[in-house]
Amino acid sequence: MILICNTGGNNIFNFIIFILVIYGVYLLIKNVNFFYKKYNDTKLNIDEKYNFNKLNKEKEINRILDKINRVGYNNLTTNEKNTLKNG
Repeated sequence: MILICNTGGNNIFNFIIFILVIYGVYLLIKNVNFFYKKYNDTKLNIDEKYNFNKLNKEKEINRILDKINRVGYNNLTTNEKNTLKNG
């Protein structure tokens, strides 16, 4: 913690440091709330849920396509084949 001294010209410097610390705490709290909102499903609005689900579906399709590149289509599970068909 920063100790504030009352010696002459240091008052302005200490005040600026104090304001910066308060601002830093504010940004920290704001970022924690941002991450909480993004990953707490009950806090997402309709557009955020749609984009989140679309991104997850795209990642799953990319994973399956990579598997096809590695081992071929015939080695996919039925679930993976259905995921590709339903897109």
